Amino acid sequence: MGSHCARATDTTRWAARSVRLGRGLVWRAVSEEGPDDEALLRTDAWCSSCCLFAAAGECPGRAVRLHICNALRCDGPGDGHNRARSRWFGGSRISCHPHDLRSGGKADQGRDGRAFELEERGDCACFLGQCIHRPDHHRHHLRCAGSKLTEKVSGKSGGTVAPVGLTQYSYDSVGRLECTAVRMNPARFNSLPASACTPGVAGSQGPDRITKTIYDAAGQVLQVRKAVGTSIEIADVTYSYTRNGKIEYVIDANGNRAKLEYDGHDRQTKWIFPSKARPSAFNPSTPATALATAGPINPADHEQYGYDANGNRTSLRKRDGKKIAYTYDALNRVTKKDLCSSGTASCSAIPSTHRRDVFYEYDLRGLQTKARFDSLTGAGITYTYDGFGRLTAETQTTDGISRTVSSRYDANGNRTRVTHPDGQYWTFDYDGLDRVTNVKQATTTLGIASYNNRGLPLQFAWTWSTASSNKSTYGYDSAGRLGSIALDLHGSTRDVSWSYTRNPASQIASETQSNDAYSWNGHVDTVRAYTTNGLNQYSAAGSARFCYDANGNLTADGTSVYLYDVENRLVERRAQGSANSNCAALSYTGALEVRLHYDPLGRLHQVSGAAWARSASSMTAMR
Repeated sequence: MGSHCARATDTTRWAARSVRLGRGLVWRAVSEEGPDDEALLRTDAWCSSCCLFAAAGECPGRAVRLHICNALRCDGPGDGHNRARSRWFGGSRISCHPHDLRSGGKADQGRDGRAFELEERGDCACFLGQCIHRPDHHRHHLRCAGSKLTEKVSGKSGGTVAPVGLTQYSYDSVGRLECTAVRMNPARFNSLPASACTPGVAGSQGPDRITKTIYDAAGQVLQVRKAVGTSIEIADVTYSYTRNGKIEYVIDANGNRAKLEYDGHDRQTKWIFPSKARPSAFNPSTPATALATAGPINPADHEQYGYDANGNRTSLRKRDGKKIAYTYDALNRVTKKDLCSSGTASCSAIPSTHRRDVFYEYDLRGLQTKARFDSLTGAGITYTYDGFGRLTAETQTTDGISRTVSSRYDANGNRTRVTHPDGQYWTFDYDGLDRVTNVKQATTTLGIASYNNRGLPLQFAWTWSTASSNKSTYGYDSAGRLGSIALDLHGSTRDVSWSYTRNPASQIASETQSNDAYSWNGHVDTVRAYTTNGLNQYSAAGSARFCYDANGNLTADGTSVYLYDVENRLVERRAQGSANSNCAALSYTGALEVRLHYDPLGRLHQVSGAAWARSASSMTAMR
């Protein structure tokens, strides 16, 4: 092992064989040579980044670093012998020269021109170069194996840089992430506990948000605990595993247990749901006690999956016994979705218009060209593409009327024009960063978009006419988080603005609104008890009672009854009636309130019934 640090005037800046970091980890780099804009690297097989290390003492107080964000090409992970030539921006190269001023923490720019800042701590034998493309200041503190210890987000306001958020990380003895702590007290950001598992001194924003992960000897996650160190700490999820390392049992924070089963190829064949009865004495203090005291599964409540020899899922048996079958071509592309296949439950309760089979077709590039009901010549969707695989036309015939939406693109792949079935079209202009700047109807400008110097949306102005003129303006705090929204509508009566403050976890801590006309005043004081079951469904809320089907969909709420198709999409809502309250024998014969239809891709296509009517022509789909 060894390295050589050349002087700043040398063309060969750094050469080394290997640097051993302990625990058998070796990073390699050879022969960085040539002018300021070139480098030649070699990395070991396990290296996931392009990094250079120098042996301790050979570059006193310095570390050899090349920032991957400035690399135009880099090898690795490789086998330790692959070589690749990389070009670097000379201004971002850091040498071993003691007078090199390009030190850690220097604000710099990545290839996209956006600023970032790095703060890296460590000795010369263990220094990892990272690049964070953020418009704000983003700092990392790294440990010797390259594991991140802290991540600090700072904002610059009035020339002063101040931290607004800090996340601390700690690891167990074998290097696995053990705790993640979102520290909530900015006054203590510079005096953190030694471990992220330890709560810090709480401030006005409450206790730190600590998540802890517990592993078994094989490195499998046994339990994830949240709100660690507080009175509301929970075991968010607990797992057990098969002998092949597949998840077998999943236990939620309420102690409800689900089970996953697999075939001989470790493909999941069944998902068994929890019993509706919640456990009476769940103890989640450890993974072992959680597994021992969680509730039972309900073997009768399950989904089941079938596969072909290529591993394609050929069948889905729903929890209610209905079955969906899938057919594939020789290229493993689905060509048919057979709804209400020969399952153990009848689909007769679902109107035939809501259980039509879907057929698919593809071009030689594998792009889907058809998705149609009943057959490849049935009603549905046809797609047309250009030579670059971009969608140029979508023709919809789901309701028997042909409607086409077409698109055009610029050389960068941005959509520049959308033409609707009636011949009306919109056009879009873009700036040099491919951001929309103008929206037009034909040649008439409808809206103008502008951005701030961080690339974030600043204002959308819709100015088609004076009577419809309105603007939406967005402001951001020093860290680039949304800080305000202002709506300037035609006139001033409906103008409104909202401003926000945020806590160290970036959650909204307060909201100020300028116009009370936007305030909802329908709140009422009430005390209401809620009852849940082992499937985490509300069975009651005060005097209201709820019903669910076998797939877990809400079917009655005391006012309306709801009907779903085989794929759990709402297709009807009808009046319930006071006598129709037996969850086991609900009637779907009440007055129709709304009916929903979907196209072959599952997109909402038509809404009908009473005042909800929406024609298919008013719901043109576009992707």
